[in-house]
Amino acid sequence: MKLLSASQIKEVDKCSILKQGITSLELMERAASMFVQESLKHIHPNNKIHIYCGKGNNGGDGLVAARKLNQLGFEVIVFIVQHSPNASEDFQKNFDRLKTTNVQLIDVFSENDFIDIDDKSNIICIDAILGSGVNKPSSGIIKQVIDFINQNYSTIISIDVPSGLFLDSLNHPNDSIIKAHYTFTFQLPKLSFFLPENQQFVGNWTVVDIGLSQECIDAQDTFYYTIDDSLIKSIYIPRENYKAKWDYGHCLIIAGSMNMPGAAMLCSAAALRSGCGLVSIHSVESVVNKVVSKFPECIISIDNGTEYISKIPSDLRRYSAIAFGCGIGSSFDFPDCLLNLFQSVDQQKLVIDADGLNALAKKPQYLNFLPKNQVILTPHIKEFDRIFRLHENHYERLKTAIQQATSLQCVIVLKSHHTAVITPSGKVYFNTIVNSGLAKGGSGDVLTGLIAGLCARGYSIENAAILGVYIHSLAAQLAIKDIHPECLLPEDVLNYFSKAFFEI
Repeated sequence: MKLLSASQIKEVDKCSILKQGITSLELMERAASMFVQESLKHIHPNNKIHIYCGKGNNGGDGLVAARKLNQLGFEVIVFIVQHSPNASEDFQKNFDRLKTTNVQLIDVFSENDFIDIDDKSNIICIDAILGSGVNKPSSGIIKQVIDFINQNYSTIISIDVPSGLFLDSLNHPNDSIIKAHYTFTFQLPKLSFFLPENQQFVGNWTVVDIGLSQECIDAQDTFYYTIDDSLIKSIYIPRENYKAKWDYGHCLIIAGSMNMPGAAMLCSAAALRSGCGLVSIHSVESVVNKVVSKFPECIISIDNGTEYISKIPSDLRRYSAIAFGCGIGSSFDFPDCLLNLFQSVDQQKLVIDADGLNALAKKPQYLNFLPKNQVILTPHIKEFDRIFRLHENHYERLKTAIQQATSLQCVIVLKSHHTAVITPSGKVYFNTIVNSGLAKGGSGDVLTGLIAGLCARGYSIENAAILGVYIHSLAAQLAIKDIHPECLLPEDVLNYFSKAFFEI
């Protein structure tokens, strides 16, 4: 699913109106009706509804919603925020319609027009003040209303976009923005929804299909996408009965140290469950023994070191993909070990995680030796900043990730609330399946093993990263149907890989 800019969304609206032979007023009626249908899932029949409307088309959506909710028997009060003497044409038409109902209308010119909110738990606030075209901080009466709503309502639902939130850039930390508990956004998600700084504003968001023309959407160019079912189904390669184990690739896991054997075990287990044909583990003897005792399917490669890995295997030709870094530690010659790996591979795909990333942070000049179009880096936010530079916000971090992925010709899996897969072409794919249970040590080791196994299985580095992120998150989502997120362990997620593959 594409993520479009505010100007592109406006263009899609215009294009859809022309292609479908409808008016903008009819599109507004359709969109607001779909919003009401979805929002009812969070509204109790006894709730009272307060709707705050600006005088643009987002406010017009709010007026239609007020009329629809009133028809359903809800007690509705509409507050018209008088931030401008002018109103959009569609707003005015819906305002005239609403005046024929028994919905109470209150003009808000200043703080003196606010009413006391006594029964906070029984009142639902719907935010329809500003739409998707906001490009400057809220001020005046709009700012006052936003601050009042945030302070006085316990449940806030935003239509399309929380008022005051920028779509295509990051707000200033002091900007007044609605802190929605639920956001129902029209047709497509918005880029700003995927920035960690904005989670406090968008809350739980849902895409509402309002029937815009897919042809009009397809005509818009973008570098931003979400990872959705249709993309995954186009990527997934079904298993073929007549193939042998060597047809599904050989994955080498270089992981673990005496004090961190678990990372190697989780990484190896994930690779084994990825679908690849063979998995080898290279580590110190104590780690190898632990891995093989639990996973006898693994082929062993014992390092000469006693506590830490001292070198990579001498012959890498039999491997089709290599995962490097999980739980290796930070021995003195460790970064040189990574450089040796970069210089020793031929066509093998590499997945670098954890201590492998820390080695790059120590010697960032080694980035110049990354084999082109063969490497996947999987940093979380702190690891990314250690390698490339400290960033003030995630929007700037994404820009750096795009620049680095295209410059280095690698894939970067930037792990966060909505993990982003950035490809060598500069495209960004956001994960939409979020799960607090994955915020546990070891989750990254599982993801690394899974992606490396998919690389060995024959997927390109772009598709292996996208599919791996999706399966990892989907497995966790399936797991929390049986295991509470507080109790979910990375090992539990592994046990739901099979269900995730069945879902695909």
